[in-house]
Amino acid sequence: MGVLRFDKDGSVAAAPSRMFKAFVIDSHNLFPKLLPQAFKSIVYEQGYGEVGSIEVVSTSMQSRVDALDRDNLYCKYTVFEEDCISDILELIVFQIKFGPYKLKKISSNASCLMK
Repeated sequence: MGVLRFDKDGSVAAAPSRMFKAFVIDSHNLFPKLLPQAFKSIVYEQGYGEVGSIEVVSTSMQSRVDALDRDNLYCKYTVFEEDCISDILELIVFQIKFGPYKLKKISSNASCLMK
């Protein structure tokens, strides 16, 4: 089995701590409301969002929280069961880090870089 690496950076005009909370801590509540066609439900099968927790997304995908650092706004999780790609990939590992970023058009420090 080979390794495929894909890196993507993005910036947004919101505080890093707020983006971390939305994308990581509250994603199981927020994503089904924002994208109901993609996320019908997200429930924890094991744990409550801490390291080792397993969540089931719309009964077709399972992911596990591998690392969670609330102070440094970092999360690593593994998708280990997904109906659409299970014939091609064994698992997918995501790492997401939120940090401050100064957007040129916005003078405040309330902007975020996602890596």
